[in-house]
Amino acid sequence: MLENPTFMCIDAGGENCPCILAESGNCIACGRLSGHDCSGCRWHGVCIYNEYIQNHRKIKRNRKDFEAAVTERFRRDDTVILGLDVGKGFSVKCCPAGSYVFLRRKSSEQFFNVPISVMKADTEKGIIYLLVKCISAKTKSLLEADETLTVRGPYKNGIIGIENIFESMNKAKSEGRTGRILILCRSAGISPAVKLIGSLEKGHYVKLIADTSNLNRDIVNAVLRKSPEDFLELDFADSEDLIKIKREIAFGEYDCIAVFASDYYINLTGEMAEEAGFRGKTAVSNNFNICCGEGICGACSAAGKNGETLKLCKCRLSGEEILKRKVIFK
Repeated sequence: MLENPTFMCIDAGGENCPCILAESGNCIACGRLSGHDCSGCRWHGVCIYNEYIQNHRKIKRNRKDFEAAVTERFRRDDTVILGLDVGKGFSVKCCPAGSYVFLRRKSSEQFFNVPISVMKADTEKGIIYLLVKCISAKTKSLLEADETLTVRGPYKNGIIGIENIFESMNKAKSEGRTGRILILCRSAGISPAVKLIGSLEKGHYVKLIADTSNLNRDIVNAVLRKSPEDFLELDFADSEDLIKIKREIAFGEYDCIAVFASDYYINLTGEMAEEAGFRGKTAVSNNFNICCGEGICGACSAAGKNGETLKLCKCRLSGEEILKRKVIFK
């Protein structure tokens, strides 16, 4: 029996399930494939164990590397917007908010793979658009991209608690009112913010507060060609601007808050939300050290309340469990 069946795998029931974790006896979702029994199973789809057996005890399919042509390269300072021709089928898979891919230069070794959020997916042309900000060796190599880049994906868990947002919006709609969401983002966090806004149904109220102080203005203008109706630029490092954000959380009557920033600002937002008495749902960017994306390497591991290991590249958790602290349970 699963000791703490409070989470589910983001890939459960999808085209990449069962995956290599099932083959190694470490499945996140299935008790039978993790050395236990079925008594703690919370999965409501097609039985993962049965799928594994019917497939002759083999994984269904791995995500493969492929070459994608660079169709657009708009660079300013240390930031670049890339357009990649990935094909219509792949671009459709990149449509959900929270999607990301691994990128590297064709000439680089595997350990240069870096996860990058999908900012936009053009399904008609089969092109995805990515925002890359140079931080160190991996991202620096992408700024000097060849005519093609090596792509692997798509992966889905770039936003932890994404279900909270859509559940809150659907609940508001069922109650006959306008759903309200506050999105806070800083620097490259504007990329998943734009993707989320594009994924929401029309009729909801969206307020975007962004700290773009370390992004070139041309990049910001290119990213926000279609800004939400209510858009505000603030400096998250400024104490007066933080007071404005806290007031917005306290009096904005939001159903949910999404935070796409560093762990410091995620934790800070959690503290402000608690002080403001916010009772809505939350979602945050997945800032854990994602290295392989498949739950194998353990780089994204965090401790659960019973001492179990949660692999945050695969585990679906609520934003509330992440918002207050990097280690899920102290």
